[in-house]
Parts: sequence; structure tokens; C-alpha cells
Amino acid sequence: MILDESPLFRDPDPDSARPPVFWAPIWRRALACFSFTKALTLDVQYGALETDWLMEERMSGVPSSHSWLTAAYEHSIGLMIRLQNFGVPCPHLDDIVQYAINKNQLDTLVLCTSTAFVFRGLDGHPMRDSKFIPRLDKAVIKGHHHIVRYCVWRYHRHKERLLKRPLEVLSYLMEHNYLAMFKILVPKVTRLTNLTGLRAACQHGFTAMVAYAIDHLDPSFCTPENLPDELMVLAAKHGHLDLLRKLKRLKQHFIPRKAYQQAFSWGRMAVCDYILQRFPEYRPDKADLLDACSHGHVAAIESLPRELVLPDECMDRAVKSRNAKMIYVLRDRM
Repeated sequence: MILDESPLFRDPDPDSARPPVFWAPIWRRALACFSFTKALTLDVQYGALETDWLMEERMSGVPSSHSWLTAAYEHSIGLMIRLQNFGVPCPHLDDIVQYAINKNQLDTLVLCTSTAFVFRGLDGHPMRDSKFIPRLDKAVIKGHHHIVRYCVWRYHRHKERLLKRPLEVLSYLMEHNYLAMFKILVPKVTRLTNLTGLRAACQHGFTAMVAYAIDHLDPSFCTPENLPDELMVLAAKHGHLDLLRKLKRLKQHFIPRKAYQQAFSWGRMAVCDYILQRFPEYRPDKADLLDACSHGHVAAIESLPRELVLPDECMDRAVKSRNAKMIYVLRDRM
């Protein structure tokens, strides 16, 4: 007799509707004598429904945690309901809840947190309401919107404890422009202000994200006196004109000189023209002129008034960068 050396725990063939040969009850009964967990795993993986005999015959000598953890790992709601109906103790309910959150298993989460089901402890008595508050950091970063929304509703009395590192999570959302997830958390869960995230959002020009964050984060931060000028400087530097307009309204129509200088240095002419319409007295300093000449921003140099005297180092920078058009413009102004 030649034995099949293929692994016992193998994935079923999707092209064949026939179950594996070890589905026979005798195989499962023999396997259950050695490992209850593996027998349940086979039933869960291949969709078998004949687990009643296994629970009735082997329940007394089986660690309760194995069956619940197996069902959670294999994402088998049917097996969890059977375990609950049989009154199998579930000492690791909090671990299963956290696992379901991290793996985006909303049905498992609802089952384990629903008041319609009674879970029993090792003593066989119904468990009291758990004081466990899950952490949503991984679920937020992975974009599990339904999980996060359900947890915010389910744990609304302890919602401020749902995030272990709220500042880092909000910074990640603002940096990657995950506005939908950001709206779930702010202001319901937290209103902590993260300047690092705001800087990243301004740098990338996420106007909607910055506007919502400023309107719904800490109110004391959003006053014209406390809103940092650095946000406007970053928006101007990277050429985000719409975001600059929004920030200008929040700052009572004030734009710092540094914003114009950075826009000039980086050749953001649309931003420069917008700022000069409201603050025509702004001028670039020497460092900004040298940077514009080095990087070949000819339009920025041409926009300067003729009476403005340029330093001699501008020509040196243009020659060093071998920009013929910049050299011609500078020579024409001298």
C-alpha cells in the first residue's frame, strides 16, 4: 500500500467540488483523539458542519481557548455561534475583539461585542461586561472605515481611549489626505492639534484636509493670533494658491513677507502675483534673488521692478548654472 505523502492540511482544489478524502467521519474522529484544534480547523477550512459530535464527545478534555481562537483565526462565524450555544468558556474574548479589529472582521466584532450573546468564563458562569477598550490605531492606518465607525459608536463612553497614539495617527491621516477617516475621528474621538500633520498637509496642498482640521481641531489653536505663519509659508513655497487663500481668510487677510519670499525663491509666479496684488511693498531679499538665479526662475527676475538693483552675485550664479536666458535677462537689467 502506497501512502500519499502530500500534506494533510492542504488547500482544496477550487476546480473540484468533491471534498478531500479525509473528510470522512472516521478521519475526523481519529484526528480528534490527538488534536481537537486540528479537527476543528479542518471543519472550518473546508466548510464542514458536523462539529456537534466533536463538541459533545471531546469537550471535557479540550482547552476552551483553542476552539475560540481557531474560529477567530479562520474567521468562522458559524463555529463561533456553535461554541456560544454549547456554552464553551471564552476566556480570550478581549483578544478576539482586538484581532477582529486588526483584521477588518466586522461580523466577528459585532458578534463578540453584542449584548444579545452570553459568553461564559472558565467557571461556567456568564461573564460580566468587560472593561476592555480596544485600540484602533492599526485599523485607522489600514483604512478599516466600518470597523472604526462601529467602535466609535459602540465605545462612545470611552472614545477618548480608542487611540493609543492619537497625535501620530492624526499626523498620518493628514499627511496622506485620508479625509474620510479623519472625519470619523475628529472631533468625535479627539481634537488634539498636530502641527506636524498640518505642515505635511500644507506642503502637499491638501486644502480640504487643512480646512476641516482647522475648523474642527482645538478651537484655541485656530485663532488668528495662534495660527502659525509657517503654514502659509509652506503653501506659498509649494505653489498651493487655493490653500493660501483659505489660510489668508483665517489670518484676517494677512500674508507674511516670508511667504512671498519663499514663493519667489521657488518660482511660484501665480502665488507671487496674488501676494503682490495685496502687498505691493513686498520684495525678495538677497538670498531669495540668488536662489532664483541659481535655479533659473527667469519669470521671477523679470517680474521685479526695473529700479531694483540686483547684487553682482546674481550674474555669478547664472553663469555657474549655465542658463543663457537668465544671463541675458540679468545683463539687460545692468
